[in-house]
Amino acid sequence: MNFRRVHPEDSRKIVRLMKEVEKTSPYMMMEGGERKTTPEQFKSFLERIGNTSTILAAEESGEFVGYVMILTESTRKTSHRAYMVIGIREDWRGKGLGKSLIWEGIQWAKERSLTRLELTVVTDNKPAIALYKRMGFVIEGTKRQSLYIDGQYHDEYYMAQLLEA
Repeated sequence: MNFRRVHPEDSRKIVRLMKEVEKTSPYMMMEGGERKTTPEQFKSFLERIGNTSTILAAEESGEFVGYVMILTESTRKTSHRAYMVIGIREDWRGKGLGKSLIWEGIQWAKERSLTRLELTVVTDNKPAIALYKRMGFVIEGTKRQSLYIDGQYHDEYYMAQLLEA
């Protein structure tokens, strides 16, 4: 397994993975088929974020099987923090890849002197919550009726980890 930064020339591969993850997981922000982003649009996004934010991918046999996206803030008051999103292909879930992706994301954040990583997780997603807790994230609050999934409202936990400076 190789972990590496996603580059603009990887746009087709990462968009394909994101769409596949969204199709197979009810817990992603977008539902299957909802993402209309083209590889060309995503390439432009990757070029815009430069080195300030990143997407790190897990690559196996030339294919992306998981990713961690770390989006930083640009204002002086919030430049110490970033928001993390993780997506894993269905056939790779439950095999330790999430732990590795989070670890890679934390290392990337520390190298940039970020001191806070944030994420949200649906309160029903017990495996993800357990993983995030094992990786040092703590629940800071609940976003009530934050998502509407399959005809029902769901809460999300707001979780964060403070990083050693």
